Amino acid sequence: TLSFERWERLPQYPAKRFTVCKDAGTVSDFQRCFAEAIQADGIVVYYHPDAVLAQSPWLADYRLIRTYHSLDRDLCDRIDCRPVRQRAMVSGAAGSVYPLRQLAIANASKLKITVQKHPGYGNRGCDTPRYLGLLASFRVHVACASGYGFALRKIIESVAMGATPVTDLPAADVLPQIDGALFRVKPGATVAELTDAIDAAHRAWNWEERQHWASLARDWYDYRAIGWRLSEALCAAEPHGASRGSHVSTNRG
Repeated sequence: TLSFERWERLPQYPAKRFTVCKDAGTVSDFQRCFAEAIQADGIVVYYHPDAVLAQSPWLADYRLIRTYHSLDRDLCDRIDCRPVRQRAMVSGAAGSVYPLRQLAIANASKLKITVQKHPGYGNRGCDTPRYLGLLASFRVHVACASGYGFALRKIIESVAMGATPVTDLPAADVLPQIDGALFRVKPGATVAELTDAIDAAHRAWNWEERQHWASLARDWYDYRAIGWRLSEALCAAEPHGASRGSHVSTNRG
């Protein structure tokens, strides 16, 4: 177990203090207590303010700085993306917190899609290169936003690898640069509605168009670009109390 030492001295340090609430759907009390203890000037969140506030209402007392999941453009560029691809896939852990994904897995034969199970956790090295290569071999990826409506990394990775993400990400969460690459279904979609969406996305898939979206995703969501925009937003943020409950987005070009 890793832990920080002397973090309790942060409130006395003459600088702005920020912490990250990456998953607002879990360990909410721990994250709230830590933010209070360090007297945070703001909280970095990865998802739409409406989505995180629905799970962690305590965040309403803080300035929220929105960032996004990132990827490595250099790694993406090394993956062999080809125009000849299989139909569709769904990937990741199954469970009630991922309703669209669970629906797709349970009806994979009817939907005519391939199921890629979660590799699990363990000291076996990074699975990202293999996973990106898998995404690059399909036209369509059922990319769940979870029951929380979060813009999960799989949605962005799909676009970066030239696949069309069929997703239940709420329409209010407009992803910078790549939102037009998404094929949305409503949360709580039926099997029939998901079938129609996958079929339509498969028919509409165009190699040149997908190359365009992939390039935009790799540029904007590269970890260096994401990190630079977040740094700019943190430096510009006002001290705690001056902007309680306000939201800042890092989706500048």
